[in-house]
Amino acid sequence: MKWTIGMRDRIFGKWACLFSALAVGFATSAGCKQPDPAPEPEKTAVAAKESDARKDSALMGSFIRENAGASSTPTGALPAGHPSVPGMTPPPVDASKLPEGHPPLPAGMRLAGSGDSPSGPPPDLSDLPIAFDVPKAWIAEAPSMSMRKAQFRLPHADGDSNDGDMVVYFFGKNQGGDVASNIDRWVGQFTTMEGDPIPDSSRVIGSLEVNGMKVTTLDVAGKYSNASMMGAAATPNEGPQRMLAAIVETPGGRWFFKGTGPVDTMAKYKSAFEEMLNSLAWKSDGNDGGA
Repeated sequence: MKWTIGMRDRIFGKWACLFSALAVGFATSAGCKQPDPAPEPEKTAVAAKESDARKDSALMGSFIRENAGASSTPTGALPAGHPSVPGMTPPPVDASKLPEGHPPLPAGMRLAGSGDSPSGPPPDLSDLPIAFDVPKAWIAEAPSMSMRKAQFRLPHADGDSNDGDMVVYFFGKNQGGDVASNIDRWVGQFTTMEGDPIPDSSRVIGSLEVNGMKVTTLDVAGKYSNASMMGAAATPNEGPQRMLAAIVETPGGRWFFKGTGPVDTMAKYKSAFEEMLNSLAWKSDGNDGGA
């Protein structure tokens, strides 16, 4: 078979087209494969922070577990103004001391449970025109005002957090009001725990005579607000309180014995209060009214 020029050109032309097609295909295939897009900067930063947070959390958890044996409940004082931390026990507070920087208390005032007497020595009861035996457990204190002729702290009974007190008042020979008015005023300082007036059946009013002096007694309990005769604002006390009081009609005028405190504490000293009243004696000739 003889090759002619026309046959040669046709064969080479076909191969040339084939190679051209293959070249275009390879080029197209290579162009379709695009490189992975670069990560967005914001997403990369967020992922890094999340990773760091997980690492920090794991580290803190490991620290807590490693130190749990030393103290299961962390203690110690927080910095001033720091919010409370759940599960953290505050340091013990000494209720018998004032906080640092607190101004001094007024004369005669003390912290409940502190055991400290007001400033100044207790009075010399022998100078009073009225005599009585002070129960041994009562702690004499310096009176906080002139109308108080004597005052005592009655250490609290087990289970009570506050002490009781007993104050002896004398306002002058013809001062202080009559017996009935004072009894009514004292009872009026109490309500039931629900806030209702104290019923007659819940107040015990007694009368006795000691060494020629008439003594009227009051025993009442409930929610107590210590409103004063001077019209001072009443201060409610938490929990039920009890009052053991007496008005003694002496030749020199009426003397007032007023004791208040938690119910159990006053119950502890009830018999001592009665013994004290039975020891009352008038020493003055009555001319000076005991002033």
